[in-house]
Amino acid sequence: MKQFFHKLIPLFFLLQLFSCKENSITSKEDQVVFECLVNGKTYQAKGNPSLSLYPRLVGQQGYYAYYQRWQQRDNFGLVAYDLTAQPTTSIGIFTNNLMLEVGKTYDLVPGNTDGSATADYMAGKEDKYTIISSLRGELTITNLDEQEKTVGGTFWYDAVNAEGSKVEIREGRFNVSYLERIWFNRW
Repeated sequence: MKQFFHKLIPLFFLLQLFSCKENSITSKEDQVVFECLVNGKTYQAKGNPSLSLYPRLVGQQGYYAYYQRWQQRDNFGLVAYDLTAQPTTSIGIFTNNLMLEVGKTYDLVPGNTDGSATADYMAGKEDKYTIISSLRGELTITNLDEQEKTVGGTFWYDAVNAEGSKVEIREGRFNVSYLERIWFNRW
């Protein structure tokens, strides 16, 4: 009988080792880096250091984000790439001198004018889709941690290219680390 219990003790420890507690698994929401639907198809930031034009900034994660607060105004930018697509695609979300607040929703408008937020979609370097006045979108900031340098949010918008083709971006969400703002040219 004593040998039987000695055999059960290691089994008990193995079960404890591989058992899961409810709080020990990171939720999917915490793992999100950048994802949305583009015309109904899943789009995720996908990096590839061998293809990246900016391997130090984009690299494996497939995105670049910056945030800068200056005189009670914020500049935020997030560009998420799919570097595995041909042509490379990217989604950009930007604010220009707009105070960001957690829980607040901002209208995405044409251009990148002072005090506004905007977004775009690019397929390669030439085919750019932008928001126009008859289309709209929204950006909601759900997390902004200046100590940890992370920002999270949700978004959706419609945009068109020069030929009038429309792209629908839906169910967008991000949870990313950011750098202090530095000059960055998308291509």
